[in-house]
Formats: sequence, C-alpha cells, structure tokens
Amino acid sequence: GNNYSHEISVFFTNICSELSGDPNFDFNRGKRTAHIAPMLVRPIALHQAYNIMPRLVGLFFATDLRVINVTRTSAKLQWSAKSALAPLPKVLHERYLHDVCQVYQGVFSEMPNVHSGLPPATIRETKCQARGDEYCEWEFVWQESEPRTLFSFWGKRAGRRGSWASSL
Repeated sequence: GNNYSHEISVFFTNICSELSGDPNFDFNRGKRTAHIAPMLVRPIALHQAYNIMPRLVGLFFATDLRVINVTRTSAKLQWSAKSALAPLPKVLHERYLHDVCQVYQGVFSEMPNVHSGLPPATIRETKCQARGDEYCEWEFVWQESEPRTLFSFWGKRAGRRGSWASSL
C-alpha cells in the first residue's frame, strides 16, 4: 500500500503556515511541541535530556535523528531524511526538508526553557540536506543550569503545590 503521511503533513503544514501568516510557523510548531517533553525528561539533567530525546522521538516517528555529541551546555544532533524522502514525490522534497528541519530546531532550541526555565538554546546549523548535504546537523548551546537531583525536582514540585494550597 501507499503511505501518504509525509505528503499529507507537508500539505497541511503549508496551508497552516499560509493561514497563520507566521513566516516561522514550522519552527514555532516545534517550540510548542517541545512542551510535551518535560514530564519525560525533567527529573534528569538537561544535557542528559538532549542525549535521550532523539531516541524518544524515534519511538513515535520513523526518523533518523542521532546524537553526535553532548556536553553540559551543548548538543550536536544530526537528522537524515533519506528514508522519509524515498516515498515522497520529488516536488515535495525541498518543502519537507524545510518543514521538518525547522520543527526539530524549534523542539531542541526550546528544551532548556521547558526543562529548566532557561532561555532557549542558540542554534548553529552546520550541515543542511536542502543545500545538498547528506544530513542536517545542528549544534545547540544553552546556559549552564543548576545541578538537579531527583529530590530537588520533587522538592520544587511539592513547594509549588504547597504555595498554591496556601493561597486558597
């Protein structure tokens, strides 16, 4: 059978982008999507979250997203669209690459904010499939956050609940 999911995604994303008038629609869609991740990765350190997020994404989407390097304040990720592009008509390749690249950049730049309340990561794109590279590669750099422990995470959560309850 045919698999139309990537084609439909490109089609609807294009329409939504035009209707919204937002020139950064795909990037902003990625930023909003990032807010799903905190419950999965918040108890671990931010750099560890970058280490596992591509694998978590792979559980829900057929994608080739890889971690190349992670430090305490940066992560280098690669994405190859080769398998996703194969069934797509060539006329959609450029748009698909742009859309998905922007979504991933939005998701991973927003991670410091949704995880630790830090400003979004800066992005440096070093390779781009739309420009003829074999894969897209990005380096995300963020501010160093305070060390987290499971107890500090739950303590802050309990503290928030306590202050909420006391305000009633």
